[in-house]
Amino acid sequence: MTVRQRIVVALLIGAVALAFADASVVALALPDLYGEFDTTIVGVSWVLTTYAVAVALASVPVAVMHRKAHPLNLVVAGAVVFTAASLVAGFATGLTMLLAARAVQGVGAALLLAGSLPVLVALVPGPGRGRRW
Repeated sequence: MTVRQRIVVALLIGAVALAFADASVVALALPDLYGEFDTTIVGVSWVLTTYAVAVALASVPVAVMHRKAHPLNLVVAGAVVFTAASLVAGFATGLTMLLAARAVQGVGAALLLAGSLPVLVALVPGPGRGRRW
């Protein structure tokens, strides 16, 4: 495997790890969000729930699209959408804006996750490549 392929694999694994860890990381910020946005516990719980629901709902059309789209295109689109939505969420001035950004993050995560395994399999040569994932 070339140095470039190793870098791409490392970036891909890092991006997928962020998409999976996002709910856990955001859970640490819930007390701060509760105070900053002057909302209820239910309102703040939607910060976690919105992301999970968006990933679940976006997974169905993404699974259908997966058959027609190139996996690398899904990964790149997912990473761009996820990153842009993360920036919006980070600078959100209200709970509604944050929830909308979290929903878009979920869509980006679904795209990223759908394309990541085929890209990894194509990049990592030989037997045992599935175990690395």
